Amino acid sequence: MPNLTEQKAIECVKNWFRKKGIELQSPDKDDFGFDLKTPDGKKFIEVKGTTKTTSAQIGFRYLTNFEYVKAKKCKQLGLDYEVHLVTGINSESPSHYIIPATDFIDKTKPEVWWYFPIRKADLEKYKI
Repeated sequence: MPNLTEQKAIECVKNWFRKKGIELQSPDKDDFGFDLKTPDGKKFIEVKGTTKTTSAQIGFRYLTNFEYVKAKKCKQLGLDYEVHLVTGINSESPSHYIIPATDFIDKTKPEVWWYFPIRKADLEKYKI
């Protein structure tokens, strides 16, 4: 479930597309690496949102592996993949940026993230 800031960013992006006559859809249950798609399945959108307003404050630097793989696959298949970055959420004038996959896919650099899988039942043994 997206947090409140991300929900507002998603609504901003949906509204922007509605003004263009496009009603975006959520991904199917088994789809990963994006937040929204066009009904024809030719454009995939990852939404990043923040309340921050300056580039130094904005934490948009990272994509998940699913997002990177989806963007790369779209590029190979000739489909559109865009990151929509919405800044200044909750401010009087949020800004909306569109970064196409063709601009960022070749510039991204891999970093290692470690994942610690833990279930609620497992967590109990760590409780203090």
